[in-house]
Amino acid sequence: MKRTREQEWSGPRRLPTVDRDGDEYFVDVCLRQFRTVTPPPRHVEFIDFKPGRGRRMLEDYLILECFWCGQTIVVSRRSSEKDVQCMQCGARLSLR
Repeated sequence: MKRTREQEWSGPRRLPTVDRDGDEYFVDVCLRQFRTVTPPPRHVEFIDFKPGRGRRMLEDYLILECFWCGQTIVVSRRSSEKDVQCMQCGARLSLR
C-alpha cells in the first residue's frame, strides 16, 4: 500500500512565518489567514487572506508546498534567490 506524504512525515508541522513592516506573522494556509506572532501579554490578530489587508499582504509572497513532504513554504516575491530549502525535509525547491 502506498503511503501519503502526511503518513511518511508524522512529526509536527511548523507554520511558516513572514516579516512585514517589523511585525512577524504565522501563515496558515489551511485556515487561509495570517496570525500575529506575539508575546503572551498582547492579543493575537487574525487576518483573513481575502479581505483588503490580508489580500495586500498575500500579494507580497509566494506560497509553495514541498513536493516531498507537503510542508508549506512562504517566500517573499522580492527575493533574489533562485531556489529555497524546505525547513521540514531539506529538499531544494526551484523558484524559476
